[in-house]
Amino acid sequence: MVLGGALGSNFLLGILMMRGEHRRAVRAIYAFCRAADDAADLDPAKGNLGLALWREELALCYSGYPRAGLMRDLRPYIGKYGLKREYFEKLLQGMEMDLERRRYETMGELEEYCDCVAGAVGLLCLQVFGLHEDERARTYSRNLSIGLQVTNILRDAGVDAAINRVYIPQEDFRGFSYTEAQLKAGEVNMHWFELARSTVGRARSYFSRADRALDDDLRRKLVGPEIMRRTYQALLEKLSHELDAPVDRKIMRISPAEKLLIAFSTWAGFG
Repeated sequence: MVLGGALGSNFLLGILMMRGEHRRAVRAIYAFCRAADDAADLDPAKGNLGLALWREELALCYSGYPRAGLMRDLRPYIGKYGLKREYFEKLLQGMEMDLERRRYETMGELEEYCDCVAGAVGLLCLQVFGLHEDERARTYSRNLSIGLQVTNILRDAGVDAAINRVYIPQEDFRGFSYTEAQLKAGEVNMHWFELARSTVGRARSYFSRADRALDDDLRRKLVGPEIMRRTYQALLEKLSHELDAPVDRKIMRISPAEKLLIAFSTWAGFG
């Protein structure tokens, strides 16, 4: 769930709209995230071993002698932007949570997971942009990262349930009288509508908080993340209009043409 599928492609499109040095630094961060995520996901039985190897590479990167080429590419930006090792470690911690934990009781617990798998990446990017100490930018980044993850969770609910991963909080299942068995069966009923609409509203609220945190000057500096926000808000609205589709449907996506339109309109407005 970290950078998989559509999140990865949307992230790359946002990167392309960044200025040169920022673009190269964020691409190097993304390459590490992608490689570690793949090590955990491609062979779950060996996921912990794969993550241990990337944790070792991370340690070597900070000591000055990484073996992997992508870590040698990342190393100069660690020094230039002061990228905090704790954020990379937090990201790896989130990937370990995916291997070891399959349920979240409350939204507060899910937020902690989101802070690891998406929030840590956002904080690294803020360091690259020179905005790490700006409280408004940090508020924006955290709410954006949680909004992205909640949107992914709703979109992928049936697919994740099929592999026994359920990210929707257990308290929501109880509150709306919908069960995991119904989710796995792809059952659409009144209780699913209520649960899904609540999840849509939750994601909207995170995106709204992120949007309100920015003034025009900050928005221009965060054009890449803004492309992600607007793309995912478009995806969320598409999901909200198709809640009657089977829960186990194929993963819904924003078309390449839609992504490009959102990206260029955002860049033209604030770039």
